[in-house]
Amino acid sequence: MWSWSKGICFDSGGISIKPLDGMKLMRSDMGGAAAVCATVLAAADLEIPVRVTALAPLAENMVSGSSMRPGDVIRHYGGGTTEIMDTDAEGRLVLADALAYGAKRLKPDYLIDLATLTGASHIALGRRTAALFSGDDKLADLLEAARGSGG
Repeated sequence: MWSWSKGICFDSGGISIKPLDGMKLMRSDMGGAAAVCATVLAAADLEIPVRVTALAPLAENMVSGSSMRPGDVIRHYGGGTTEIMDTDAEGRLVLADALAYGAKRLKPDYLIDLATLTGASHIALGRRTAALFSGDDKLADLLEAARGSGG
């Protein structure tokens, strides 16, 4: 099993700076990466008979002389490019590189991403229920069964 998530240690919004109220809890933007690391530690403690690999790309999104600017085009791992329209979408950029690297270099059987990227899910499901998106019904069923069993 392979798990990925971005870990933005603090997110000011970059040049598209957030207002103070939007920045107060941005140290929690690394929650997905913390959950992935905790999963690997739990798997080791439980001595489960599977290989678990985690990638937790960590970054800060702060204003500096090297900050991305709206209109910049960046090249990702693997060669794809993205035009930056909002510098407060840095988590997607960090995660894209980790996902591309992991898929190409590690060739996972399963890829589980625990990113905190889908703010619309809070509107649909509330803050206490996580969204699950999967192109693999069997994997989704396994994850749902694990959640239902308290696992």
